[in-house]
Parts: sequence; structure tokens; C-alpha cells
Amino acid sequence: MRRVLPALNQSEELAKARRTQHSALMHSPEDRSFFGHPRGLGYIAFTEAWERFSYYGMQSLLILYMVKQLLLTSHIEHVAGFVPFRHFLEFLYRGPLAVQPLASAIFGLYTGLVYLTPILGGLLADRVLGRTRTIVIGALLMAAGQFLIAFDVTFLVALTSLLIGRFISPAANGFLPIRALLKRKNAPRSRA
Repeated sequence: MRRVLPALNQSEELAKARRTQHSALMHSPEDRSFFGHPRGLGYIAFTEAWERFSYYGMQSLLILYMVKQLLLTSHIEHVAGFVPFRHFLEFLYRGPLAVQPLASAIFGLYTGLVYLTPILGGLLADRVLGRTRTIVIGALLMAAGQFLIAFDVTFLVALTSLLIGRFISPAANGFLPIRALLKRKNAPRSRA
């Protein structure tokens, strides 16, 4: 039995050394595999590019889609939860809204929340969810929102999904991941 125990301890130590070695390679601040920058910067740039593509693509087409298709009388009754939402907006603007002002109010509310929510989302990400989990959940919610906006019935669900994705993924603003990269110990400082 004494011969088996040292062998187990030795194999456990080898496994631990491999994990440590693998972990050190994965999180090495000296890893400069993205054009001389830390590897994580590539993931940040990729996430940022697709999030911006999503947002500005949505911004350019959202009012046009609402005015010419969604808010017409033949389609508006198909949107789930739209009647209470319209009443809320008409309460805020103190009166009934025609199609164009209603579309502008929805767009303005969406745009305002897109820029406001990541501030609180950054705090949630830093204190509760963590960097990777936050980016993944936010990306999945934003992708679901982009998919759901294709259907009239899920229009408000899609906008909500996009906003929640932006809320919990301030990575879209570069706030969380860049802050995390800059806080790394031994990270070289730029001379800019």
C-alpha cells in the first residue's frame, strides 16, 4: 500500500503541474499573438465590431421599419404587449401619438437606454457576473434580440432582449474588458 500512495501523489503532482503550466500559458501577459497586443484584445475588437454593426444597422432601419411596416393598422395588433406600451408612451408624451411620433418615441427610448444601461451593467459585471460570463450572456441576448426582431409579434421582446444584452454586457462599450486588461499586473504600458 505504501508504494501505491506515493505513486498516486506523484501522478497528482504531475497533473497539478500540467494544469498550472497550461493555466500559465493561457493567461500569460507576455502572450502577444494579436498584432503585438495581448490576445484578449482580439476578442474585444471582434465583440465590439459585431455589437456596433448590430446597433448601427438597427439604428438605420428601425424607424423606417416601424413607420412603413410595423406600426400600420394591419400589423400593430399582432405585436405582443404593444397596447400597454403605447399607453405608457402616450402618458409620457401627454397625448395620443401618430405613427411617426410613436416610432420616434420608441427609437428615442431605445437609444437613450442603450447608452444609459451599460453604466449599471458594468457594476453588475464587475461585482456579480464576471467578465467572461457577462460577455457571453450579453452576446447571446443581443443575438436573440436580432433574431426576434424579424417577427412582428416579438418586436417588444426583441428590443427588450437587445437592451438587457447591452445592460449586462458593457463589453460592447469596451468598458469591462479593457479595464480588466489594463489592470493586469506586469502589463506593459503604452507610450502614447
